[in-house]
Amino acid sequence: MAVYQVIFMTAIGALIGWFTNYLAIKMLFHPLYPLTIPVVNYRIIGLIPKRRAELAKKIGDVVQDELVSVEEILDKLIENQQKDELVEHIKFKISKIVSERLPGILSAFKSVVVKYIDDIVETEFDKFFSEINRDFLKKVSQRVDVSRMVEEKINQFDIRELEEIIIKVANKELRGIIVLGGVLGLVIGFIQAILLVYF
Repeated sequence: MAVYQVIFMTAIGALIGWFTNYLAIKMLFHPLYPLTIPVVNYRIIGLIPKRRAELAKKIGDVVQDELVSVEEILDKLIENQQKDELVEHIKFKISKIVSERLPGILSAFKSVVVKYIDDIVETEFDKFFSEINRDFLKKVSQRVDVSRMVEEKINQFDIRELEEIIIKVANKELRGIIVLGGVLGLVIGFIQAILLVYF
């Protein structure tokens, strides 16, 4: 009889632990919209819907400060290979302009002029590009607010859609918390049962 009591209380403890954590996770999202309890006139709403704006702001700040900046995005867009392609394009354009516009009397010097300009482009381009790049990055980073963009995007999500995204991303961890609640409840239930039945 005592063994059955221990098993029963252990199972109840596991069930309570599991259900408590399950309910706590559900209450992160639900109720999705404010729900007023009559008589006491108390409003309840899920933690994430209630603090959605604050959460969106924090995520935006983390994305901008810790994960990605405008400078990094633009740096990735302008790689060395693209610089080389740009240099070649400029040299080609100059060669074409010189060929078309150099007066006939100077056409004998065309290749010399093109070569001279090519050398200038080759040697000066890196310096020129880095200066322009620095100014460009500065201007763009002042105008583009990654944090604000992320914040607005999150706030535009339907609250159910936001719930689905969070559950999809953290599904394994949320299940782990529920299972852990069951395991802790089982251990606590077992200890209580042993103390009540045998002591």
